[in-house]
Amino acid sequence: MTGFLAGMLVLFGVGVVVGAVIFRWQRAIAALRVLRRIGWGYVIAILVLAGIYIFRDGGF
Repeated sequence: MTGFLAGMLVLFGVGVVVGAVIFRWQRAIAALRVLRRIGWGYVIAILVLAGIYIFRDGGF
């Protein structure tokens, strides 16, 4: 089940990228913009959590 969901997410991502880059579909470009913002939010959340763990454990 997890492999199936991961495969579907990969296919969705490839479809959005192909639609945005090759076919210039406005809906795909907007979806790619949203996915990019979600990705940056995820990266920022990981960095904030790492900072909290470092602060909590007493630094480097």
